[in-house]
Amino acid sequence: MNFKYNENLLQYIWENQLFDHKNLKTTDNQRITILKIGFLNSNDGPDFCNASIKIGPIIFHGSIEIHTKESEWNRHGHHDNANYNTVILHVCYETDIRVYRKDGTLIPSLSLKNRIDHNTLDLYQNLMINKDFVPCGKLLEKIQILDKVQWMDRMVLERLESRYKNFEAIHVYFNEDWNQTYYCILLATFGMPKNKECFEAIAKNLPLKIIKKHQNNLVQIEALLLGVAGILEPESTESYFSLLKTEWYFLQKKYSIYPINDSIKYSKIRPMNAPHIRLAQFASLLYHSPQLLNVSQIPPKIEEIRNMFNFDLPEFWDTHYNATKKSHLKKKKLSNNFIHHILINAVAPFIFFYEREKMDRNGQIALNYLSAIPAEKNSIIQKWQSKGVYAKNALYTQGLLHLYKSYCSSKKCLRCNWGKKILAKNHEFN
Repeated sequence: MNFKYNENLLQYIWENQLFDHKNLKTTDNQRITILKIGFLNSNDGPDFCNASIKIGPIIFHGSIEIHTKESEWNRHGHHDNANYNTVILHVCYETDIRVYRKDGTLIPSLSLKNRIDHNTLDLYQNLMINKDFVPCGKLLEKIQILDKVQWMDRMVLERLESRYKNFEAIHVYFNEDWNQTYYCILLATFGMPKNKECFEAIAKNLPLKIIKKHQNNLVQIEALLLGVAGILEPESTESYFSLLKTEWYFLQKKYSIYPINDSIKYSKIRPMNAPHIRLAQFASLLYHSPQLLNVSQIPPKIEEIRNMFNFDLPEFWDTHYNATKKSHLKKKKLSNNFIHHILINAVAPFIFFYEREKMDRNGQIALNYLSAIPAEKNSIIQKWQSKGVYAKNALYTQGLLHLYKSYCSSKKCLRCNWGKKILAKNHEFN
């Protein structure tokens, strides 16, 4: 019969040796002894490297290539690729032709067609067709607590490391200026998902060094941020807003700075996430807590950072969400939820990045920060809770979010340690 599953499953079966090892032989009837299965290769080249296989009386050291059919060797162009000359064993579900390396030598092959435990295949199929929130939802209780915790620790690190590429690009853009990099990351996070890119563009158009020259003048800091955002143009009879525009025209000319090219977004945004409010809050943060952006002071205690976000905005914003329309009286202080959002998505990830790149440390300060922040509340975390998986703080809610978005939603069960544990034990659905 045909193998109806993918190559990833065969890689998993080889990696965990989930097949009958009795009387292993090549298709040429030579005895096989597996000494080292090798390490899964996530880059270009053969699937497993650093393997050791004894074929007949000879021990070979090299790579293992996995295919569902042996003829896929040629279809994938491996016969013309010198990188595959290191392959010492071709492991396939079924063998249909003989294949050769680029140097012309024959590759020994092993067929797993009659050696695979079909309980494992059936379980994998059930995971793939399951429409539940996560494929293994009904089997999570089968996983040992230690295995869950260890994988969550890995997920948290992956979550933080996933931000590296963007952080590195920002750091290079600002000529490796750490304070400017931190300023940009913070400002972008204030933009929330809708305006994150626009707020990052503001940071690139408005250098931190200009803001520092006006550190003692909140009106001028607001004028700079709102002006570069391009949202000081609407006509407004409010005297405070007119003052902001006057300051902006003066500072724009003085520093030859200009508004960003992209338009700030307003649609489907909650009032407290309105661009004017978030930029006014960020201006007040820079005014009241300039020490936050002094990277040389890292690491402050988490409570010290929380206190830096405790400030009031100018009275104008108590009755406005934008420049043109008055609203009911409401103080625009940063909420605890938004402070946690900034700590989780900007402060902790940046400190993790800084620790790794500048301090030659493992990121423990950032991990401690996340441990001190309450667990996040959102639909994904609620669904995890419905499966009996709980997180006591933001460290593990970040891990659960990463697990769902990077593994569960795309059903990468064979790359997930929880999925591997379940498959290896051959549990069946009730």
